[in-house]
Amino acid sequence: MYLDGKPVDGAPPTAVAGRTGTQVLVEDLFYNTPSRLRTIKSPADEYGKVLDVVGRYACHCAGVAFTCKKAGDAYPALNVPAASSRRDRVRAVYGSAVATELIEVTVPASEKHGLRRADALVTNPNYSAKRSTPPVLFINGRSVACDPLRKALTGVYTIHLPRGGHYFAYLSLEIDPRNLDVNVHPTKREVRFLYEDEIIEHVCAAVQEALAACGASRTFQTQTVLPGARASAVLKNSTAALGQSQAFSQKRPYEYNLVRTDSKQAKLTTLFSSSHTPVPHSQCTHHDEEDHQSQASGIPIASSSSGNTDGSSRPNSSGGGSMLPLPSQYRYIESRRDRVDVRLKSIAQLREAIATAAHEPLTRVLADHTYIGVVDHARRLAAFQHGVRMFVVDYGVLCQEYFYQVGVADFGNFGTLTLGEAGSGVGMQALLNVLEHDEAVSNEERAVLETVWGMREMLHEYFSITLARPSEVDAANADPNEIQLVTLPMLVKGWVPALHKLPYFVRDLVSAVNWEDEHDCLEGVLRALSKLYAPEPVADSGEPGGATAAATSSEMDIDKDDDVDVDVDDDAYDARRRAEIEEALERLLFPAIQRRLLAPRWLADHVVEIANLPGLYKVFERC
Repeated sequence: MYLDGKPVDGAPPTAVAGRTGTQVLVEDLFYNTPSRLRTIKSPADEYGKVLDVVGRYACHCAGVAFTCKKAGDAYPALNVPAASSRRDRVRAVYGSAVATELIEVTVPASEKHGLRRADALVTNPNYSAKRSTPPVLFINGRSVACDPLRKALTGVYTIHLPRGGHYFAYLSLEIDPRNLDVNVHPTKREVRFLYEDEIIEHVCAAVQEALAACGASRTFQTQTVLPGARASAVLKNSTAALGQSQAFSQKRPYEYNLVRTDSKQAKLTTLFSSSHTPVPHSQCTHHDEEDHQSQASGIPIASSSSGNTDGSSRPNSSGGGSMLPLPSQYRYIESRRDRVDVRLKSIAQLREAIATAAHEPLTRVLADHTYIGVVDHARRLAAFQHGVRMFVVDYGVLCQEYFYQVGVADFGNFGTLTLGEAGSGVGMQALLNVLEHDEAVSNEERAVLETVWGMREMLHEYFSITLARPSEVDAANADPNEIQLVTLPMLVKGWVPALHKLPYFVRDLVSAVNWEDEHDCLEGVLRALSKLYAPEPVADSGEPGGATAAATSSEMDIDKDDDVDVDVDDDAYDARRRAEIEEALERLLFPAIQRRLLAPRWLADHVVEIANLPGLYKVFERC
């Protein structure tokens, strides 16, 4: 009889005859070590630890029966007969799935390292568990843990098991007691031994050899398919299971690195049509994605209301002629024409220059951005998000570069926009008069216009820009010698430029294009077209109308002395134009930029980061 670890009444231990069925009652476990007792959270937790220890010894102690039953249960949780083999003991403790795949590993003794004997049972490569089971390791008859040995075995199985798979291993080592150190951990569970690296390498080499011998055949589990089951349903279920496994394997990012937008997901506003847009943008696609060309007709330039149902248009200029109204309706005429493969050296050089000047980081940002909206119409600023950062960009400059690259890529394969009533066109000299305050066009400008007229076949073939004399297009009340601008190229289906910018386009053709050099000529015309197609600044609501004129003059490089009398006080026009630009940017232009723009290096000067989520968390996490 013992009390508090000492014999009662000082009686020395006496040998007594024990018979089968003798029970040893253990109460108040860890009574003298409260710190150990506090690690046991509940009776269920204590029972689980007891069952784990009993199961380990049941696998190791051959010829000994083990039974473990929880108080109150009718049947034992563990029952291992004395005559059971080691494989059967593992089956009783860890299940048939483990025992079926066990292989015996012969580990020769190594006397020089103090390894006297070693037995091992490990699972073959066909076994792969989702949950990790620590190796059942016994050294000199004690259940212990050896972290270096566990890591080495895991490294051996890495090349044999799929990612996330786990193995089972039972090892019993007999090592010279003089080489053991059991004082590594207060619980005496963790041990170290002399020649540890050599012994671990010796054991792992034997395990690797046994696993390699099993490589001649592998067993894979497959899903049973019922007769008549559709293949699509099976594929859908397997894909869903794969997605769930990948979701569990990925770590959840921190809140300040969590991207809450998807650049490939459409916004709800794109599902609704707008009364401001001439053509539903769901029909507006890139010309290079189609096998036909389209022609927009019915675009007026005079004061006629044809194609303009709301009657809003730019009022008269100082010259007395009406400015070009933006159409509210137009239609497409499909023209089946094969795509032309242009092999001009100048175009090849322009395409190569675009690829060389591309800025890869900015291109990636624009290719994976989420459009937010317009910030300032007068300054042409729009906001977009990429990852955890928010940017503001000059969408006028951005769209101008995009239209230029579209012109280079689709050179010679444009659709057409027909100008004037019934395709009568508009006089180029009359357009220049708008900028010259009704003064006569100079002789130098007339000479350049004649040069442009001489290039009309090239302009029509390459740029879909059609020039004609009034007699050829039935232009009433026009100077017989005046050159009529009849058609423009359609760079992007669904987007019509602000036609009141045509005078600036004609002036660019006259003054900014070198008609003597092929390379400079083609590039100059494409640059002029990109400026024409870029969205123009529009005065924001509540701002004076002069802001639009000033911004437009800045965009077109007009001298401050040029008094272009364009009435921009028409609030109705500005409001409608703002809505059209906003919708075009969201539904058409920014998605197209996302797909095909190669951002040049200089464009980075027009993109400004205004916020990033990690930086905001640093500021507001203190609140």
